[in-house]
Amino acid sequence: MDSKKKRLWKARRQGAVPNFALLTVQSPRWRPERKGVPWVQELRRRARCMRRYEECRAANPAIAVAKVCQEFGISPRTLWRWKGRYREAGLQGLIPRSRRPCRSPRQTPDWLEGAILAIRLRTGWGMQRIAEELKHVGLGPVTHTAVRGVLKRRGMTVPLTRRSRKAGFRYQRERPNDLWHMDVKGPMHLPGIGSTYGIAILDDCSRFCVAATLETNKRMKTCVALLEEAVAKWGAPRQLMSDNGSEFLGVGRNPGPSRFLKRLGELGIEHMPIKLRTPETNGKIERFWLTLEEEFLMRVPINSLDGGRQALWAYVHEYDFNRRHSALAYRSPAQIFCPEQAGEPMTADMRALMPFLLSLKQAGQDHA
Repeated sequence: MDSKKKRLWKARRQGAVPNFALLTVQSPRWRPERKGVPWVQELRRRARCMRRYEECRAANPAIAVAKVCQEFGISPRTLWRWKGRYREAGLQGLIPRSRRPCRSPRQTPDWLEGAILAIRLRTGWGMQRIAEELKHVGLGPVTHTAVRGVLKRRGMTVPLTRRSRKAGFRYQRERPNDLWHMDVKGPMHLPGIGSTYGIAILDDCSRFCVAATLETNKRMKTCVALLEEAVAKWGAPRQLMSDNGSEFLGVGRNPGPSRFLKRLGELGIEHMPIKLRTPETNGKIERFWLTLEEEFLMRVPINSLDGGRQALWAYVHEYDFNRRHSALAYRSPAQIFCPEQAGEPMTADMRALMPFLLSLKQAGQDHA
């Protein structure tokens, strides 16, 4: 767009501006935008327009329409419509009417809007996941844009935040048990326990959490015990990725491999340490910690170490078998890692909401 057209465009958009470009757009059809005008103010404007039209018609009927339209910035068609409504109902007919159509065949039904709001309030999920969950439980189909429209109309959207850094290289192994991710989170200060560390192992292909626990320390023997427990239950992977923490590589004067690395060699597992200051390389399990914090640590009260372990194991089972993952085409990790043991995933929140959602659907169908 050249400079002249840009000035004309700004003059039409912004209204009266003190430059020469305004003179080139003065026409009976041009008028500044009137967004957000109160209906009382608009009613007074229309009443003034009707009085001015009667005055101009009494003086010179030939130019009355053109003169009034130019003064008020409206079209002749709008003037005749206002005149007809004023003749039929007086000032009551000049009140601005809603432009909403009488019929909206593609509008989201009221019962489906209620279902979307109920899921949002119960879980806090985003629009894409809500749309997928509704489709899989048989209450859809509904697009994520429709879900976004419902949330926006009800004031339940959350502004997006830009990431401080770009995402690194993305990778995913083709089959389960090819690469495991192991990491330690902490210290976490839990009430009644004190400093606590979370230790977890995640499969790369399926995001299946093969082992997780809460401990009061992050010693190497604790990590070795958790690794042996995961291998005994799910088999040994080909490779294991971890950071360069002391719980994996060890510290001290001994230059040889640590106990953890020796145990990996005995199990036939190749160790893949990440580069320094690149936690995004081990990003899958880092994202698992964020999910664990949002869906478990912030929602489940933990008062003792044993109770915390039991609650964590219950959540890991929910995460593996019932929680749909967006990176897996909204399948559960178990449907890829161990499909023979996996069923149709449905979270505990959705199981609790299903009777209410079905009643909303039935009431909406009966009302229709």
